[in-house]
This record gives sequence, structure tokens and C-alpha cells, in this order.
Amino acid sequence: MRFADWNRDGMVASHFFNALSLFFPAGEKFFIHSVKCFSGQVTDPVTAAAVRTFIAQEASHSNQHRRYLVAMVQQGYDIDRLDIRMFACPLGSVKPVWRLAMTVAMEHFTASLSRSLLRAGTVDGDPDLTKLWHWHACEELEHQSVAMDVYRHAVGTGARAYWLRVAGALRVSLNFLPRLAANLSALLAQDLPRPRSVCYLQALRYLWGKPGVLRILIPDFIGYFRPSFHPDTLRERDRALIAAVRAKLEIPDAG
Repeated sequence: MRFADWNRDGMVASHFFNALSLFFPAGEKFFIHSVKCFSGQVTDPVTAAAVRTFIAQEASHSNQHRRYLVAMVQQGYDIDRLDIRMFACPLGSVKPVWRLAMTVAMEHFTASLSRSLLRAGTVDGDPDLTKLWHWHACEELEHQSVAMDVYRHAVGTGARAYWLRVAGALRVSLNFLPRLAANLSALLAQDLPRPRSVCYLQALRYLWGKPGVLRILIPDFIGYFRPSFHPDTLRERDRALIAAVRAKLEIPDAG
């Protein structure tokens, strides 16, 4: 298996998911710390149990994607210089409530991308990586409400909580998307001779045209800014999708 073309949709699709994987080892650690910081304020035993599951799943994701990146390095990719500072900053440099607001936003983004991935089949190719991404997507959908539930326990549901959540989402968007694009471009550059303009146009089309893996997330992104937004309304409709994917790929149930 070559990381340059493991996805049946070609190099751009392969490196889009490779670029995403770069964020997960540090990103999942960031999410775990953000939620754990406020988990003591959760009094509901159901939510407390969900937090424990969330932490275990995110830790497993971090470990699996760390192995993913080690395998990329073994194939000759230079990933040490790629920009993942968004989650590599010292945790103490960002106020805990800001970290939690950012985590809520990123959990919504990863759940939206996971839902799209499972429905549209945008990950298909190498059996091991296909199973890894589908497993990860299923678990993201399963725990998509946890960070929001902790946020509501810790920050509340009033105007301040809403505007902090909105600000966290905007902060994440302005940092994450440019870094994702830069990492995708850098990975493509390591596999392509010059000139690369044609492939970069293909990348734009893949992200924002057809299939538009980021474009199709816009409705979910807009929905996040509703004051009444809560992922539970989405999780209920995802249960059949998760069950179907787990059965098809023989992925054990999280429970």
C-alpha cells in the first residue's frame, strides 16, 4: 500500500485524509484534556459514563493515527515540518473554557465529516485504511454529544454560553481550515513534479466542487450557530447508519 494513492479516488483524496490524520494525535489529546477539565462538574451518571467512553475512544484514535503517521514516515514523507500548532500549543496557554468551546466545535466538525464519509463512501481503497477511517467515523458519531453535554453542565445554555460557543467555532475555523489546506498542499508537493497547478485545481474541486467533501458540510456548519443546536438531534438519525457500517466492515460495536 502506498499512502499517495491508497484511496480509490486518487492522490488528492488519499492525501486529504492523510492531512487530516496529521491533526489527530495532538488533537485528540487536546479534546481529552478539555473535557476532563470540566468532567467533575457533571452530576448526571449517564453523561459521566459517556465521558469515560469518550476519553477511551479518543485515546484509541490518537494511538491509531500515531501509528498511521509512523507508517507515512517509513514511506519517506516529511511530516515533522508540517503545521499542527493549532493543537500543539501548551494547554496552559489557552483558558480551559476556551479549550472546551473549541472542542465542542471540532467535535461537531469531525462528526459532520464522519457522517458524510459514511454516507457518500468517500473513503474506499486499501482495506486496512478504509476500515480505520470507518471505525473512527462510527465512534465520532457515537460520542458526538459528549463535549456539548459537558459544556452545558460547565458553562450553561444562556447568552454567554452561546456567544462563547460561536466564538470558539470561528476561532477553530480560522485556524484549522488554512492549516488543513496547507498540509494537503505540502503532502501533494512531496509526490508531484513541478508544475503542480493542475493537481491543486483538482484539490480545489475535490474540496469545494464535486464531490466537495468540505462543501457538503456547510449546512451542518451553519446549523451549529443556532442557539438551540445540540448534536443529540443528529445522533438519533445516525444510529442505523453506524450499525450498517459496522456490520458491513465487521467493526465490533463500541458497547
